[in-house]
Amino acid sequence: MQIWKVKKLVQGLTEDRVKLIQELEKYRNVLSPFLINVLQTNIDQWETEIHDWQEEINKIEAGKESF
Repeated sequence: MQIWKVKKLVQGLTEDRVKLIQELEKYRNVLSPFLINVLQTNIDQWETEIHDWQEEINKIEAGKESF
């Protein structure tokens, strides 16, 4: 996968995560505790994936700079 595609994917995932956090905060009082837990778990998983992808992007870009 090309680096620009990965960056775009990470950007989209980050934006989706932010939207989900905003919606969760907005409706927290009317959601069941189970659903809140599921959504929070998804948010946490996305954070991990975003971090992992960002590390890969940094490695690739560092490799390009060394040439």
